[in-house]
Amino acid sequence: MLAIYAIPPLGEVDPAPIMLPFLDQARSAGVRRVVLLSSSAIGPAEHGLGLVHARLDALFPEWAVSSVSSRTP
Repeated sequence: MLAIYAIPPLGEVDPAPIMLPFLDQARSAGVRRVVLLSSSAIGPAEHGLGLVHARLDALFPEWAVSSVSSRTP
């Protein structure tokens, strides 16, 4: 399975017009997993990075890290 790490362009208020065509090309090239550097504070939306989230099945790494790093008595 091909996978990529995606980082939104720095300083870009609306990265969707840049990222979505790239992600479409990646999918056409066989990429099936994308790790998006983002924040859980940004949910799916109709614009900006939220639109990128809406197009991907988003997993938030800090949730996984907090689950692993917390101790259970």
